[in-house]
Amino acid sequence: PYGDVWLKLKPLAYTSHPYQWNTIGKEIAHIEDADMADVRAFFRKHYAPQNAVLVVAGAVAFEEVKRLAEKWFGPIEGGPRYHAVDLLADLLGRGKSSRLHQKLVKELELFNNISASLTGALDPGLLVVSGKLNAGVALEAADRAVETAVAELLQAEVPAAELEKVKNQAETGLVFGEIELLNRALALAIGKLLGNANLVNEEPAVLQAVTPADIRQAAELVLRPENCTTLYYRAAESETAPEVVEEVATAA
Repeated sequence: PYGDVWLKLKPLAYTSHPYQWNTIGKEIAHIEDADMADVRAFFRKHYAPQNAVLVVAGAVAFEEVKRLAEKWFGPIEGGPRYHAVDLLADLLGRGKSSRLHQKLVKELELFNNISASLTGALDPGLLVVSGKLNAGVALEAADRAVETAVAELLQAEVPAAELEKVKNQAETGLVFGEIELLNRALALAIGKLLGNANLVNEEPAVLQAVTPADIRQAAELVLRPENCTTLYYRAAESETAPEVVEEVATAA
């Protein structure tokens, strides 16, 4: 008679945290209405080796266990790595030599500035492209130009020299950032939070290990039209604060 006690207790104890929901869903309708494509996408995203801890206990041979683990789990692809997506954002919009600045600011003169960056988050983050238009440029035309520039990144692998440039920019940022003791302390804390305080020393090597193929894979997964949310933001006709006037697409 007490089978649903946890279903009733958790919403009372957790008023905002997702733990208030039962793992399989808050209501039966959540299961009944589940779309198989969404279920498969969720599985591919979360049920991958990079999200798993394998523990083998007993009288076993380490080398044999390692061989079997690599056999059964090695071929399963993980999700995009943070550093590959971070470098992807740098390729698009870090500095005046970036693709978006060269194309949309210097060549087409649509924007007076534009940038791309990755939000750091433990859960899924955002690759954000933001820019300010030159006078007289229509939002729609600028939006199409951004989409075209982004699409070009999907047509071929990034040249090795261009990738090396953004790697060096990123590594330089790490080195100079750690001149401040506070920044190094924060990096140590984040590394520990992620399970490895030594990440502060390993990150340059991780950045350098990213390949053009890694960038291409990350771009194909992240830079999808159906995974895009676009905001048009401009001043209202009156002298009130600017307002968002249009939102198109939906983030996945």
